[in-house]
Amino acid sequence: HYRPDFVVRVDGGFFLIETKGAGWDQQANVERKAGAAEEWCERVSEFTKQAWRYVKIVDSDFARFQSLPFTQLLDTVRQRA
Repeated sequence: HYRPDFVVRVDGGFFLIETKGAGWDQQANVERKAGAAEEWCERVSEFTKQAWRYVKIVDSDFARFQSLPFTQLLDTVRQRA
């Protein structure tokens, strides 16, 4: 019964966005959830013939950069990871 924080549609596909608090990578179930989300994206991409990608964003970065255009937000948080 997983529900992502956000689903974003862009030209060429979709992003499944999960925002996490500081220390998210220390939580026991995060790796399992991320793996399941990535697998889901692979399967739905094959089924729909549209690209689905999973992205985790630390919630403080999301709050700080949410006013940026979506592609810039992704580039910025990826550089910080």
